[in-house]
Amino acid sequence: MAHHDDDTPVITQASRGRSVDASRRQRNYLIMMGIRVLCFVGLWPARSNPVLVLVLLLGAVLLPYLAVLLVNAKDQRHTAATPPPEQTAPAEPAPRPAVDQGPVTIEGEVVEDDPSRPALEPRRPGTPPPPGGGP
Repeated sequence: MAHHDDDTPVITQASRGRSVDASRRQRNYLIMMGIRVLCFVGLWPARSNPVLVLVLLLGAVLLPYLAVLLVNAKDQRHTAATPPPEQTAPAEPAPRPAVDQGPVTIEGEVVEDDPSRPALEPRRPGTPPPPGGGP
């Protein structure tokens, strides 16, 4: 069996993809909306029982609000082996370069513009002008 360090990522610890999470959320929302439709449909047969009518009516009215809250509560793609980002230790910032390095010389060549061509004419740097002076 292969040995791996604790810092080595293991594919079995990878979180689920965004599309899997989105389809799970859609499925849960559709299930809750189906229950809401059943609450509306159940109002007619339950019209003789006022307590049941009240429960079904509250379910039909409150389910959309609860469905949005429960489905969008958090990103549930994290597995038990992968802690959510807010629980991981912050990365140490990269060291900054020294401020007092002195002047820096940039090696290169100065290329003068072609005075026969207007400055707004499109041309990639380093390409020769087209024959005949056209664009």
